[in-house]
Amino acid sequence: MTEYNILILTAPSGHMTLARAARSYLEDIPGVRITTLDLAGHHIEWSLFRILYRYLPSLMRIPYEITRNPHTLNMVKNNNIRRFETLLPSILEKEAPDLVITTYHGYIAVLDRVKDHYKFKYINSLSDPVSPHPILFSRSADYNIGFSEASCKVGNKLNISPERIVPAGLLTMRCFFEQQPLAEIRQKLKLKDQLTLLVCAGSEGSNAILNLLPVLFFTKHSRTFQVIFITGHNHTLANAIRRTYRLAARFN
Repeated sequence: MTEYNILILTAPSGHMTLARAARSYLEDIPGVRITTLDLAGHHIEWSLFRILYRYLPSLMRIPYEITRNPHTLNMVKNNNIRRFETLLPSILEKEAPDLVITTYHGYIAVLDRVKDHYKFKYINSLSDPVSPHPILFSRSADYNIGFSEASCKVGNKLNISPERIVPAGLLTMRCFFEQQPLAEIRQKLKLKDQLTLLVCAGSEGSNAILNLLPVLFFTKHSRTFQVIFITGHNHTLANAIRRTYRLAARFN
């Protein structure tokens, strides 16, 4: 059987989550070889991103708005081209992929440049489900997969063919759609069979969810419930939640 090569290009945090979700639907297909590469995670801006995302998430809006300007957007794209214009083609030559999936915008400018020189199919997964930024779109991808019709509207403004934009939701790992041993999970996590709230802070763990604690911990409620917090890699956030809970337990 001829091997079908798939190359998934990604970056840390939520971009890696999207990559793992895509891989979960492909890895059981016979005759398929999948390679996942993060070519961006070692760059210094990711350290800055983690600090802003965890402690000052509202400031993330500033670079978002600045880079919507066409001139600034071209500067970012040109920087990405300089960064990956040698590395990425060499990887494409080595891997000889039949399909390339990218979950990080940093590779798009180079992929758009070289796509016509290769035979691979190209899928671009937009990493922002709420407010898709122009930098997330590829003009040469066979499909830009967005979360909702909002991605179609942005794509139309960029003069990207409607056939190349698919509002198909956010890539989610296959296990989330499979039957799970609920009783076993409840026992393992010491959960009761009652109303359960799940609070997610992203893979980096945003401190913004601390704003929920006064309502959850210090307010009297007519119904008992339990809360699960997912704090990603942010151990400081996890400890802050534990300390606040212990304090609230004295009063409520």
